[in-house]
Amino acid sequence: MYGKPKMPSAGGLKPEEFTRVVNGILESHKINGGNINERSKTRMTGLSADQKSILGVSDIDRQILEVTFEATPTEVAALLADLERAPEVAAISRVRIDHANSRSGDIEELVRTTIIAEAWLAASGTPAPPASTGEVTP
Repeated sequence: MYGKPKMPSAGGLKPEEFTRVVNGILESHKINGGNINERSKTRMTGLSADQKSILGVSDIDRQILEVTFEATPTEVAALLADLERAPEVAAISRVRIDHANSRSGDIEELVRTTIIAEAWLAASGTPAPPASTGEVTP
């Protein structure tokens, strides 16, 4: 079962918390030698003023982490499931799995994996827009 993502809110999830959660999941699966690259934040578009008001934010930023590591296919599946369950991870937008060189003596062959994980964060700087009253003025 997949977890419900933590929605962006004023005073909500911070970028360093998201990175710490992803690192913790890698460590819990004993993934050594992995690499995490933070991509630049991007502003989400297409949200209405009412949606922003309900969330209590003016805008939403997508924080994107690119996680690259080598592991067995079983380990990759377990790690991916844990990322999906973590409320701090709003989306897994890409998964790429390639053959890797296997370590001598490994029963299961290693795969090189890249996972793009996203968090949705309240953009800092401006207050949330007022909620629509639903009234139509002439």
